[in-house]
Amino acid sequence: GTFMSMLVEPGAAPVITSAPSWAPDGSHLLYVSDEEGYPQIWRMNPDGGEARRLSGGSVSERNPSYSPDGSAVAFVSIATGKPEIWRMDSDGSEAVQVTDEVAPAAQPRWSPDGAWIYYRVAGDENEFVRIRPDGSDRQVLIRPEWPEIYPVPNPLDGRFLSAGVLPGERFNQILVRRDLMSDPVKITELEAPAYNPDWSPDGAWITFVSHVGDDFHSAIFVARSDGTELRQLTDFPEGSYQPRWSPDGRSIVMRRGWTNHVGLYRIFLDGSEPVQLTNRDWWEGR
Repeated sequence: GTFMSMLVEPGAAPVITSAPSWAPDGSHLLYVSDEEGYPQIWRMNPDGGEARRLSGGSVSERNPSYSPDGSAVAFVSIATGKPEIWRMDSDGSEAVQVTDEVAPAAQPRWSPDGAWIYYRVAGDENEFVRIRPDGSDRQVLIRPEWPEIYPVPNPLDGRFLSAGVLPGERFNQILVRRDLMSDPVKITELEAPAYNPDWSPDGAWITFVSHVGDDFHSAIFVARSDGTELRQLTDFPEGSYQPRWSPDGRSIVMRRGWTNHVGLYRIFLDGSEPVQLTNRDWWEGR
């Protein structure tokens, strides 16, 4: 599980690394790697060093999300045969199933006080749900009438980010709600899909993914939480995905590439050079 083992031999299948999530104190990152044959949760230093596997299952485990106090991690596992939300201690121990849904559970995020885990149920009826970390007190908060994904709570107040296609619209746009019982307000007006939203630690800014250029490749954007001061941060031809804002507010970790030339990068809001964290030897077999 050393970092060196993550380097890919020329011609070998690429290791896919994805879904970064910051420890609340900024000391390390969680991410997902399939280097052992199926997606598992790993942790590494913010500079990409000292990677080690955290989750211990023999099935796909994805979408890690730290509790606000750093003591626990919510994630998605298919250990029961379908995607459910699980919880483990931050050292990877004591993994327990939290949800028991009929349809797949996805995209867990903790409430700012750590009292709830929010997630999406992707069934015949799209649902945003919250549940206690011990699996009790499950509550369906909304059933959007349109396709909508990613319930992301603001770190300081009751607002929520999501991405959805409102009636009469062509593409997903970034939506914000005062709370999950309120109507959504569209805060992007892009001629392309917008998704993967995340809040800055002070709750004043957002980051998200949209598409640019003649080839429609994905790029990371930031904007104020009302959609103003929109700025494009990345322009990798392989595309950029899954931005997560660092706890100090100065950088964003994101995934470059989807199938070829995949790696996690740390990009800085001041425009300084991006730092590649994983997959430092690109796969050249494409």
